[in-house]
Amino acid sequence: MRILLMMFLAALLAAPVAHAAKVKEHPLIKPYAGSKYFESEVRKFDRFEVPTGKFSFDGERQQYVPASSIPVTGKVTEIHYLVPMDRSGFEVFSNYESALRQGGFEILYSCREEECGRGATMATKYLSHGTWIAGEGGLLSAKLARPEGDVYAVIAVSGRHHKTAITVVEAKPMETGMVKVDAD
Repeated sequence: MRILLMMFLAALLAAPVAHAAKVKEHPLIKPYAGSKYFESEVRKFDRFEVPTGKFSFDGERQQYVPASSIPVTGKVTEIHYLVPMDRSGFEVFSNYESALRQGGFEILYSCREEECGRGATMATKYLSHGTWIAGEGGLLSAKLARPEGDVYAVIAVSGRHHKTAITVVEAKPMETGMVKVDAD
């Protein structure tokens, strides 16, 4: 029995592991100058709720949620950066907001620290790694309308933790025909 267990574990460890694609930056939204890549995840197709309102605790769902949001499906890219220690969260946040406006994005929602609601600090779905909206931080959601498909961006900045999370959702329909059913 022990030999079978050892063989099973060896086979499990030798099996190829499927990893999600990793990227250091998104072609549309570059990191704040001097930032260091921390981690990323790319999902070819997923659903993402773009926050457009203040966060609060939903007792029924037992989680913090925005008062309003836009459900978007498509390619989801999440990238996290460590921001230079000598830069304030206010400066980083303001730079992203300005760059998005200059890049043709429409700002859907923008808040700073307490304006975001207590739940924004806990909403790991949007911000990851614990308390983000703290110490001159903020959250903003934006949309870029394009003929080939709209692009949504959610930027979360923590001045206290010197971190930035960038989520980009490239809206597109799901590929169909990937599953076959034989009624016979």
